[in-house]
Amino acid sequence: MFRVIVVIFVLVVFKMTLASSNFYGNEYAERYKDSSYIRKKQNAAKRLLNVDLDSVRGIMNELNGYRLKPYQQAKNYSISASLKLYRGKLDSSITLFHKALKLYKLISDSLLISKTYTNLGVAFKVSSRFDSSLYYYGKSLQYLNDDKEAAFVFNNLGSLYLFELNDLDSAFFYLNKSKKIANEYSLSKLLSSVLLNIGVAYDYSQLKPKALICYLRLLRLPEIDEVVKSRAFHNVANIYLDDGNYV
Repeated sequence: MFRVIVVIFVLVVFKMTLASSNFYGNEYAERYKDSSYIRKKQNAAKRLLNVDLDSVRGIMNELNGYRLKPYQQAKNYSISASLKLYRGKLDSSITLFHKALKLYKLISDSLLISKTYTNLGVAFKVSSRFDSSLYYYGKSLQYLNDDKEAAFVFNNLGSLYLFELNDLDSAFFYLNKSKKIANEYSLSKLLSSVLLNIGVAYDYSQLKPKALICYLRLLRLPEIDEVVKSRAFHNVANIYLDDGNYV
């Protein structure tokens, strides 16, 4: 009798396990089969980060209701972290970037690990924790084998040394490294940002003619960020005003 009960119990457990396996298998298939939808939603959210934060929040609320693969979940964390960063919720942003980082390390994606370290550097810079910002920018470079991606980190480092740490020598060092790569790979938008920063560094060094050359060169680039263009025109105008050139 005891053996019969044991056998029945084992069969019941087996059936429950099988049913559970089938259920979650179907659940995952249902969620995963339309991964292109998730990807499109995530890409839309990234595009809207500079435009409509409420729409981004709506998209993320929807996606958080899905079962996601580690890569998709990491991307969700990263987008949500950026949303928090834009809203000024810095500690929450940093926490979410760390969650994304943990998953990217789990799937061994060096490029996304590096980008997440860069994002952490930005978050710590915005929160005025500059030593931590330097640390995470440095970690980002350790995971990079791509000069083009490194150029963006060098520009961030140069900007940090220029505007926050008042270290012009270090600023010039990193900005010139970024400029060299941006020139080599024709990264026009990045180059415009780098030239603006170098121009400001020359301004701070009281080397106005060199600053003017940087500003005018960036304004001739085929692709320029609108904010960078506006700042460049403003800085050029100030140089001409300082020289008494009002025409």
